[in-house]
Amino acid sequence: MRKLSGRLSALTEMVPEGSAVLDVGCDHAFVPIALVQSGKSPFAVASDIRTGPLESAKRHILEVDLGEKIAAVLADGVPENTPQIFDSLGRTPATPLTLVTAGMGGLMMLDILKKRPVPRDYFAWYLCSPQRDVPELRKGLAAEGFRIISEKMVEEDGKFYPLILSEYSEGELPPLPEEEALLGPVLMEENSREFQRYKAKLIRQTELILKSLPDHPTEPKTKLQEVLELLTRNRPNSTL
Repeated sequence: MRKLSGRLSALTEMVPEGSAVLDVGCDHAFVPIALVQSGKSPFAVASDIRTGPLESAKRHILEVDLGEKIAAVLADGVPENTPQIFDSLGRTPATPLTLVTAGMGGLMMLDILKKRPVPRDYFAWYLCSPQRDVPELRKGLAAEGFRIISEKMVEEDGKFYPLILSEYSEGELPPLPEEEALLGPVLMEENSREFQRYKAKLIRQTELILKSLPDHPTEPKTKLQEVLELLTRNRPNSTL
């Protein structure tokens, strides 16, 4: 099996120990395989909406002789029969579950979470790595009952990837402040070197876009100015 990228390796590290995993948009099932092979997850479900990647996932699962511990399912989002699939793999009520999504936009991830055909508390954790629309995703997590408990920023091939682990919480969660939705509450608190580099890049990009816009006020320009104001609070070191 191909070695995991730095981003996917970091993603597997964030999966709570002992939880079974549903990887939606599994591509080639490298994440579920790595989790089960390492013993971090007792079993897993790999789902994808595309037949090509799913057939590849099935081949990889069989190559490592994990056909009894990893199920590969063709589905648009969380499979309708997810509970039955996990039961067939040997899940008991004591086995917590983690929903995983990576390599897609935040709005699509949020849509998958909203449309999950299972009880709201079925997944104990939701782990995701969005490629865009990250503030909207962070805001939506709270509305779906998930509280962010851990975050990482991974830099790979010149790009930055946020990894977000949230935990289901009974009761209503307060909405995230704009700055935390934009930058991540845990990332802001930990203030790692990767996060500082990411924030500096966002500032540069936002400033360039603002310079390209007309001088007169417009709604998009006003919103970008508000974003820049949030970003430039405690501006990161320009030498990073």
